[in-house]
Parts: sequence; C-alpha cells; structure tokens
Amino acid sequence: MPRLICTLAVLTLAAACNRPKEVKPAPAGPHAAPAQGEAAPGEAAPGEAAPGGAAPGGAPPGDVIQSGGLTFRAQEGWIVEPPEVKSAGGLAVPRVAQYRLPRVEGDPEDAELAVTSFPGGGTFEANAQRWADQFAQTGGGSSMEQAVLDQREVGDAFVHTFDLSGTLVGSGMQQQAKKPGWRMLAAMIESGQGIYFAKLLGPEATVERWSDSFQAFLDGLR
Repeated sequence: MPRLICTLAVLTLAAACNRPKEVKPAPAGPHAAPAQGEAAPGEAAPGEAAPGGAAPGGAPPGDVIQSGGLTFRAQEGWIVEPPEVKSAGGLAVPRVAQYRLPRVEGDPEDAELAVTSFPGGGTFEANAQRWADQFAQTGGGSSMEQAVLDQREVGDAFVHTFDLSGTLVGSGMQQQAKKPGWRMLAAMIESGQGIYFAKLLGPEATVERWSDSFQAFLDGLR
C-alpha cells in the first residue's frame, strides 16, 4: 500500500509540471501595449485615417502647404479646399493653395483666398491696376485712386499689399454679374523662391471679418 501511494504521488507531480502555464493578461492602463491589430491611443488603426483627418504621423490636411522654399499656414477658421486651375491673361494658372472663409451673417457668399505663382508675374503696379480694373465705384470714380497700397518685409520676402472695395465686375473675358459691396485684399510676395500672389475676395463684411487673419497669414510666411 505505501508503495502504491508513492507511485500515485509521483504521477500527479509529473502531470502538474507538464501542464501549460496560464498567461494572465497585462493590466489595462495608459501605458499598456495595444493588442495585435489594434491602434495605440491617439494613433490610427491599420487602414484608417488618424484622428482629426490627419494621415498617420502627419499634420491635418492642408494645414501647412509648402511651395518652393515658402511655407503657407492656414489660419484658424479657414476651410482648406483642393486648389483649382484658373485662367489669368489667357494662361491656365494652377493654384498653390485655396481656402474658403465662411461668410458672416447677412452676406450672400463665403470669401475665397487663393495663392498662385507663375513666372513673369509683372510689376506690383501693373497687378494693382489689373485688380483695380475688376471693380467699379459709385459715381464712376477711379478704383485705382480708392485702393490702399502698402508694402513691408516679412523674413526674406518683400510683400506688397492691395486693399479695395466697390462693385465687383470682373475683367476682360471674366466679366460677371455685378456684385456691389465686395472687397479684395491682395498681396504680391517677392522672395528668393519666386513671386507669389495671395488674393482674398468676397463680400465686404466677410472680408473684414477675416482681414486680421489674412495679415497673420502673410506675416507667417516662412
């Protein structure tokens, strides 16, 4: 009998040693590793966009746009849109960046800000005259005489600015229905990376709403 008891004890001990060990799950917490196929907090799961519409590891789409050696940064409240191709002087001009600036209450349309760059952009005076010709003034006065022109240095760039209100009529082949009470804020940016144009156009009250952020946009050029 004692021999039988000893034999049973040995067999029981051997079975216990060969049994697979139970693996306990790691405690949950802010530093716990994600399970296979799951995303860590704040990261995108496989095949999904990152939070906020950003590509994994990237900035929100269109938040920062680089062209040549210049960086354009969208301001708070601006809506980034895919850049279109517009015609200027009979030439197709692709836009570097394009933003929609939401209208204020009572205005019929949103404002639009477009950034373009093309060789042989002409002088600032010629462009200012071209922009002024897109407006008509009450009583038939000169739009160019009503325009406010200025200039300043921003980093290594020289920025010319243009400000005009009136009735938008378009110009040349781009004549359009008259839009009274519109305003344009424009800038010609001369830099070692080329010449760029930034033009904000829309109903007067809406453009005024975004005028400070437009200036911040210019001052933030890098």
